[in-house]
Amino acid sequence: MAGYFMVRILGCGNLLAYDEGLGIHAVRELKKLKLPSGVSIMELRRPGLLLHELICGPHKLIIIDAMASGRPAGYFERFCLAGENEARAVLAKAIHGFNLLPVFERGSRICGDRLPKEVVLFAMEVTERSTFRVGLSAPVREALPLLVNSVLAEIGAIP
Repeated sequence: MAGYFMVRILGCGNLLAYDEGLGIHAVRELKKLKLPSGVSIMELRRPGLLLHELICGPHKLIIIDAMASGRPAGYFERFCLAGENEARAVLAKAIHGFNLLPVFERGSRICGDRLPKEVVLFAMEVTERSTFRVGLSAPVREALPLLVNSVLAEIGAIP
């Protein structure tokens, strides 16, 4: 990564809701690694009024979240959000995307020129959304290293 390039990685989820905690598990794995300077990692465990504080500022924002689209558990996709309409369609795929959408819809009014130039969503298919226990299902747990490596590739930090 040439020069200073501010990247924020935001993991969404609820650790008490089984697979729904995927984003938190992913960023905790990333925190164990040596990442390039200019990369910050944050957990978004619940929605709040100050989400713009997490989203505004970095040049690139990477969001990691669970999705429930009917595909096999552990399947994940990378989406790039380009505009408000695309943000609405893409964030609708993520389980916690509805929490983030208002910030993107208000965009420059909230963030001014600090809205990220690039927003990437990594969303992984999960098994159960209504089970309340700590951990991940076997398919999601097995796919987690692939997801983490994809995020590392996104920031140019493949080991």
